[in-house]
Amino acid sequence: MSDSEAFHFFPGTIARFRKKELFIKALQFSEGPIELAKLRYRNFRSTVEMLREFELALHDDMYFEREQFLLHWMEAIQRKATLKRPTFAHLLICPTERRLNEVPVLLRSLKKCASYTPFSLVKIRPDFQRNISEVQQEIANILARYLFKCGLTNTRSAYLPLEFIVNTLEKSERNKELLLVVMVEELHMFPEALREEFFSLCNALRGRLQIAIIALCANELTSKCLCMLSSPFDRMDVSVCPSASDHDAAKILSLKLASSTDLFFKLSAATISYLFDKCSRGQPLSVTDFSRLYLYCMLEHFRCNEATVRCVTASTFDEADRILERKPVKCTKNNKLGKRKTDSVVQERFRDACNEYMCLHKNFFFGIRVLSVLNKGRLGRRFGSTFNDIYCLMQRPSFVGSKEWREGFLSLIGMDMEEFDNTFQECRQLIEKKKPTSNGLELAMNEWKQSRTEQTNVSEKTPLNNFQGGKVSLRKLQQQIELTRHSASRIQPSLEKKALSSLSAAFASLLQPPSTLSLYRATYYDDRASLDSILEPSIWRKLESGILECSLSDASVIFSLYRNHVVDSLGVSCWFSEFKHQMKSSHGKRVELVLARFYRVLADFEYVGIISPYRRNGILYCKKML
Repeated sequence: MSDSEAFHFFPGTIARFRKKELFIKALQFSEGPIELAKLRYRNFRSTVEMLREFELALHDDMYFEREQFLLHWMEAIQRKATLKRPTFAHLLICPTERRLNEVPVLLRSLKKCASYTPFSLVKIRPDFQRNISEVQQEIANILARYLFKCGLTNTRSAYLPLEFIVNTLEKSERNKELLLVVMVEELHMFPEALREEFFSLCNALRGRLQIAIIALCANELTSKCLCMLSSPFDRMDVSVCPSASDHDAAKILSLKLASSTDLFFKLSAATISYLFDKCSRGQPLSVTDFSRLYLYCMLEHFRCNEATVRCVTASTFDEADRILERKPVKCTKNNKLGKRKTDSVVQERFRDACNEYMCLHKNFFFGIRVLSVLNKGRLGRRFGSTFNDIYCLMQRPSFVGSKEWREGFLSLIGMDMEEFDNTFQECRQLIEKKKPTSNGLELAMNEWKQSRTEQTNVSEKTPLNNFQGGKVSLRKLQQQIELTRHSASRIQPSLEKKALSSLSAAFASLLQPPSTLSLYRATYYDDRASLDSILEPSIWRKLESGILECSLSDASVIFSLYRNHVVDSLGVSCWFSEFKHQMKSSHGKRVELVLARFYRVLADFEYVGIISPYRRNGILYCKKML
């Protein structure tokens, strides 16, 4: 462990905490009034959602309007604007469906401004009935306020013509200081004609004023739109969320974000884009696709493990399963004698990481494979159509036997017996690789067959017996037959459900419960004996409770360091010493245990986006970002 492995803090992500006390505690590093311009936003969720949460959390003492919040955000952007190329655009493609790990706002390619200059923000919302004259008037109104504030005009009229305002600014020295920022929300909702007129207007103003255009788009973006957007500007920085459906957008993602430290962008951009798109549309995923997304969730939670890194880059499910079975690829190197020698250190680290990974998720993967075979390799919405649902499933070691597990078996009602027999044989072959088939499974299978094949005798008497010795009424006879069929139809599904419950229990009995698995290090989970006590539904909830309720918890210690070093990069060795010094419970314990707790809380903070790792030249890279 050395300082070359560094973490950088992103205090802007405190806006994702929901509790007002945590907001106030997190913002205590500011002197005087809270200056949100100091906050740098990395994991940008849906803009509207995050702003609403921010408003609700601070509504009592320190209320911020959305416009004021955006103004502070634009101050940070303006400080990175360059005067040599005054016209630049930053396109942020930000889908509103996903709430997990939005693409960071990439502004590091813009040079720092030599001196701070004021700016005016014009925010344009989508409207199909809007014309270009209304857009011009909105820009003119904002610039007119700037003229009145600077004393360049005596009137505060909202109807000054745009040409008059631009001429006044050109003649004034204030023109060199002003940066006009035009923020367009949901640009893809604008009619094509209005978009062309808008960018023509910006192109006409570019030689007379300094303009920065921020276009907030959803995931509906085409290659034609990208070409059209980039034409009027000297430079354009594009951030594309992974759910962009267009292949050209995926290519831009891989090119523009190749230097990102986020491990997600080291995956195939086209593949992940396709999977996110299917999730957002609620389409069923194959077991391989589901596993890839699941493994990505695991990578986000345990990013430092070699096992998860190799699993998430696995091209097939079989390859991921091979990694889970602790069969690492041997790393060899040539020694001086020319013989190839296996690096045992790498193997040991890989084996330890695999042990930790398997103790959490072996049952989950096995259950997914069983259900996928029974459902012909397709997983529907009941297993989660959003990324958040998938991650919630991942955190539940009791997935086997849960509601989702039972629903998977109940979905088999109505399947042909011949089809079920074929798929069951596949399942049995899969199970026998793990454990010999038990008698309970065979009994459950026979019970299932009987519930599907045997005729249910609702009554010993036939409908005709009710009419023996009397006149037969065809209408009454038909009614009696319908009642008999209805009664049988109610009993048949109940028998099938009972048989399927037994079959589900038989499958579940073949799996090891998480409490019996050999844990890599139980003390790795903060001295807790079971995994259930640590895998809570929300990492945010765990961090919030640890920070607010316990002053000596691991999270509160790291959070105090985070508040005191807002603009610093974290040298791991130095901060570990500080962490060990502040923890009273660490005295008398082995260094390995304290180190495990230290990395565990760092992983939680990293997952929610408050800190970010830079493993190669970390401190130098962080200085470039500042």
